[in-house]
Amino acid sequence: MKRIFRNAAFGAAAIALTAAGALAVPGEAHATDPVTLGIIGGEPVGTVLGAAAESDNPTVYYAPRAYDPPPPTVVVPACYYETQQVYDPYINSYVYQKVRVCG
Repeated sequence: MKRIFRNAAFGAAAIALTAAGALAVPGEAHATDPVTLGIIGGEPVGTVLGAAAESDNPTVYYAPRAYDPPPPTVVVPACYYETQQVYDPYINSYVYQKVRVCG
């Protein structure tokens, strides 16, 4: 809403300046005078181009974060299987088998 009022105020100011410029031209100036055409035509064109350039890049503000995000949680399994070398007395040698390790 604030932006609408601001644009309306700038538009009214541009119209007022254009009208004042048109009325302030001396009486002997003709409509084909380059200075008069520049004053009368330059104000609206500049206003339109400025409004178009401003509307392409709206200002966006982001609120600051109130707190830091929590640290990531690491899930450690309570028990896991590990391959260990164990002695097998039946075959009288060492073999590899999976052993459950809880810790």
